[in-house]
Amino acid sequence: MVDRRSVQISLIAHASILVGFFFRYSFILPLLIWKTMKHSKYSEGQARQATYYQIFALLLILVISFGGEFIILLSPAADGRVQKVDDLLVKEIEFVVYTLLSLYALYGAYRCSKGGEFKYMLVGNL
Repeated sequence: MVDRRSVQISLIAHASILVGFFFRYSFILPLLIWKTMKHSKYSEGQARQATYYQIFALLLILVISFGGEFIILLSPAADGRVQKVDDLLVKEIEFVVYTLLSLYALYGAYRCSKGGEFKYMLVGNL
């Protein structure tokens, strides 16, 4: 049985992905929890999972951002000039992807709130 404090720490670590909507480096909060709050193996493991997942989310968003720029560079306009990628479109795609990633992290927070074990699909074994 997992104690209440471990559950709360784990829940905060997973739900901290919501900070990413305002501050891109949301992985800092679960990283701080993982490295400083040595309450239990459960909360430490969950904070580690949340840290890795949020780093993965940040890298994916950066790939989308830079990928949009590279796609446009590879397809010049008919008159030979380089087109500028539509920044609004790239931001919208980033928002949708980050929202989906956040929903998965919130599912992890929900599972932890019930005291259950949760492992992310892509980074669960790190």
